Amino acid sequence: EGATTNFDAKAALANGADITTAGALSPESGGYRIRLNNLALAQGRLGARLVEPASALVQGSNVTLDGVVMDIGGGRVEARGEIAEKLDLNVLVRALPLAIANAVKPELALGGMLDGTARIGGSRQQPQVNFDINGRSISARQLRDAGLSSLTVEARGTSSASRLDVNASVTSPEGLRATAQGAVPLDNGAIDLAVNLQSFPLGVL
Repeated sequence: EGATTNFDAKAALANGADITTAGALSPESGGYRIRLNNLALAQGRLGARLVEPASALVQGSNVTLDGVVMDIGGGRVEARGEIAEKLDLNVLVRALPLAIANAVKPELALGGMLDGTARIGGSRQQPQVNFDINGRSISARQLRDAGLSSLTVEARGTSSASRLDVNASVTSPEGLRATAQGAVPLDNGAIDLAVNLQSFPLGVL
């Protein structure tokens, strides 16, 4: 169709994953636009698929996402915005099952759901991330071995290339209640984190 190139491909990747995709590629604004009609990735029991058609404008090293919505193991991950010298990207995670990690490492025996948002700004050299994450009914083999059936985790804060500022709380049905607030260096530096253990179930000792 003129300058538009349609594609439809299937491939088996070296890590054992199978990928299928179909869409179109066309020139636009000194770059090109990729339109995806479908995209699916499967590796064992782990699967991800494009929920609705999506497109991205690529201009040199700059990428503008008009909105990409993926179903990953029954949960959703949405991304929209621009990746350029200045970053402006919004990511939304809804009901993402942590059990998807078991497809890669079954010994983790992970369970629970993750919801959250992230706003990525700043620059490529100095990215700034604002995040708000909620984990519900988080379970794992190591937690159960420690006597904790599950955890609820709430965390919000900011992150840069060198520092993570976080305000978090953790609770469990067994009575664990703890909060953590402060800064964690991502390069050199000292941890400045205040941990408040409000209650601790003696049964896990």
